[in-house]
Amino acid sequence: MLAQGSDESRSLLIRLQMNELDTRDLFKMIYSNRVTLFVIMLCSAVAAVIFTSGAFIAPLYKSSIVLYPTTSFSISNELMNNNKMQNIDHLEIGDEEQADKMIQILKSDDIKTKIIEKYDLLNHYALANCEQKYSEMNSLFQKRFKISKTEFNAVRIDVIDTDPRLAAAMANDMAVIFDETVSKMQSEMAKASFDIIQRHYDEVVARLNELEDSLHVISSVVESAENISKTRRLEREIECQFSYLTTLKPKYEKMRIDAMSTIPHKFVISSATVSDRPCHPQRLIITLLSVISVTFLSVIVIAVFEKKR
Repeated sequence: MLAQGSDESRSLLIRLQMNELDTRDLFKMIYSNRVTLFVIMLCSAVAAVIFTSGAFIAPLYKSSIVLYPTTSFSISNELMNNNKMQNIDHLEIGDEEQADKMIQILKSDDIKTKIIEKYDLLNHYALANCEQKYSEMNSLFQKRFKISKTEFNAVRIDVIDTDPRLAAAMANDMAVIFDETVSKMQSEMAKASFDIIQRHYDEVVARLNELEDSLHVISSVVESAENISKTRRLEREIECQFSYLTTLKPKYEKMRIDAMSTIPHKFVISSATVSDRPCHPQRLIITLLSVISVTFLSVIVIAVFEKKR
C-alpha cells in the first residue's frame, strides 16, 4: 500500500511539472508573438469600431417617462361632501391595482393606433410598402415600446428609436394620450348616465308644472264638492312629486358635475428627455468582446502552428 501511495504521488508530481512546463511554453509563445498579437488586437478593435458605427448599424436611442396613477374618485362626491369619500384623498398616489390598470390601458390598441398614426410610424419604419405591414408594425412596436411596473408601483414607459427627439416625444405623448383616453371613457359613461337622469328629471318637472297648472285652473272656478276633492288629490300628488324631485335633485347635480368635469389620471415623476447617448449598439462592450475573442482565437491558431513545427 505504501508503494502504491508513493507511485500516485510521483504521478501527481509529474503532471504538475508538465502543466507548469505547458504554461511556461504558452507564455513564451505569446511573448515571442507579441507584435503579431498586438497587431491583431489593434485591427480587431478598429474593425469593431468601424462596423458598429452609424454607417453600418443605425444607433438607437432610448427615452423613458415614469408615472404614478391617481386614486379613483368622483369629483362630484368631493364637491358635495359625500361621507363615503371623506377618507379618500384625491391627491394620493394610486395603489398596485391602479398601476396594473394603467399598464393595461397603455398597452391597449387604441393608444397604440394613435401613436402610430400621429407619428406616421409605418413610413418612419419603412413598412408602408410591406405586404404584412400591420403584422410587422405590431411586432416592431412591441420591441420599441416597453411598458413595465417598477418596484415602487410606478409605471415606466421606455421608447427606443433612431431619432432621439422622436423617442422622447412619443414617450411623453403616450402619457398624455393615456390621460385623454381615461377621461374620454369616464366622460362617455358619465354623460350617458346624465342623459338618462336628465330626461327623467325633466319629466318629473314637467309633470309637476302640469299638476300646478291644473290646480290653478280648478282653484279659479266655483267651489264644489267635486272641485274640493280634485284639489285635495292634486295637492297630494304635487306634494309627492315635489318630495321625489327634492330627492332626485342631488343625484341630478352629481351626474351633471361628473359629465362636465375632467381631472388628471396620472402623476408624472420624470418626463422623457432627449438622449445624447445611444443604447444600441453598445460599442465599448462589442469592441472589448471582439478584441478578447479574436485574441483568444489567434493564440490557439499560433499554438497549433508552433506545435506542427
